Amino acid sequence: MNRREIIIPALAVLLYLILSIPLAGSVIDDTYIHYQYARNLAEEYQLAFNRGVPSYGATSPLWVFILALSWKAGMNMIFFSHLLSHIFAALSVIMIYFYVTRSGGGEKEAAAAALIMSAEAWLLRWSSVGMESSFAVFMVVAALYLSAGSMDSLLRSVLFGISLALASLTRPEVLLMVPISIVVFVLFRREKLRYRLGWLLAFGVIYSGWLLLVKSHTGTYFPLTAGAKQGWSFLSLHALKRVVLPVKIIGATLLFPAAASLAWLITSRRVLFDTRTLKSPLLFPALWAVSLPAIYVIFDFNILSRYLLPVFPAIIVLGVMAAGDLASRVRKGSRVIISTLVALAILQNIIFYFLVVVPPTRDFSRGMKEVLVPIGKWLGENTPEDAVVATPDIGAIGFYSGREVLDLGGLVTPWINRLRDTLTVEQIIREGYFLRERCDYLIDRDYISARLEGETAGGMEFVPLLADTVANLGIRRQKPVVYTLYRLRPVE
Repeated sequence: MNRREIIIPALAVLLYLILSIPLAGSVIDDTYIHYQYARNLAEEYQLAFNRGVPSYGATSPLWVFILALSWKAGMNMIFFSHLLSHIFAALSVIMIYFYVTRSGGGEKEAAAAALIMSAEAWLLRWSSVGMESSFAVFMVVAALYLSAGSMDSLLRSVLFGISLALASLTRPEVLLMVPISIVVFVLFRREKLRYRLGWLLAFGVIYSGWLLLVKSHTGTYFPLTAGAKQGWSFLSLHALKRVVLPVKIIGATLLFPAAASLAWLITSRRVLFDTRTLKSPLLFPALWAVSLPAIYVIFDFNILSRYLLPVFPAIIVLGVMAAGDLASRVRKGSRVIISTLVALAILQNIIFYFLVVVPPTRDFSRGMKEVLVPIGKWLGENTPEDAVVATPDIGAIGFYSGREVLDLGGLVTPWINRLRDTLTVEQIIREGYFLRERCDYLIDRDYISARLEGETAGGMEFVPLLADTVANLGIRRQKPVVYTLYRLRPVE
């Protein structure tokens, strides 16, 4: 390893750390969902949000397990989750540098990828809220790195399979890399059969073991979030219109790497029909970058930026490699082409980050800490231990109240999830469907304070107790929202 292989990744990590300062210590409600699962796993040895009721409502069981270990060790889990999230983001920046060099790129391309990755606005946003997102990104880059040499030996093939299994336990959508790997490394390649199947066997042993364990524990193979986040239509016109959303999310931060890839594709069309393409280390990331957004559109999932984040390393790598190839055709100014790509990509991300990402993220985090956390603490101090609270945002309420939560979003309450196949959350509240089971308190989220005061549903009257306003619910919902806590009193 030469000096440049140390200095360039270190400078990229430094840029990441500087840019992350404005969002230091931010949280969202999903952050607390993982905390709740981790605490119950550490104390009760259950994958459960509500104690004694196992549920697969955590999208990242491996992240929950790591946090549970920190809680068990007596660490400050909130601080630890933020620290670990930043560490994995920094490691992703370093790993992408070496992935590019392993895939045939030069020093310039590797440096470009690391620098663009370090300023990626969505990565900065999600790694700053203590979520598993940067961990998933790191595991994806690790899997991509190991894939580049997976057909060289049985050991490397097995290591690639292990990385795929672990990556799939960080984010469920990463599981899509497995069928892509089957196409690329089993069907298209002609290496020794044990190399082509070794990774699949290693993956199968680990992941099937997990499936059997989680099925016996929670009654389901896959996270309940899959149903809660899916839309109403499949292969419909409505779903096809949603192709605009992933394009906007990716284009907001990676317009220039994506454009470089398209420019290379247009000017190198004959490469697509070259048999050597099937052996290219870039075929795997290319299929991955296209397949995940396509699946989200086809199945009409509610697409958030963090759901697309795992494909961003692939898009960055393809962009810088495309720029490098285009630059190699120019006798003079090849360095200028790559430098211009890096400068434009970083500038785009910095502008988007400070104007679009930082303000609403800070406001939302402040609202979590000043509104939902205090409501959760109030419930913990002023309600019976066996009280049940219905709420659309379960994380902070469940973690700080210690009370059983009835999840109006359906993530940890399966029967609510089934109701949402035909009913809106508004109907579930207004018409009292959530009262099918015992419920003592309701937290309503709306633009109007105490809008349900004096109304009744399911034989219960809504009695307002507390109300406070959150400035926004994130980047896509930048409008003040009022959370009102009601006690549910039987109608006399």
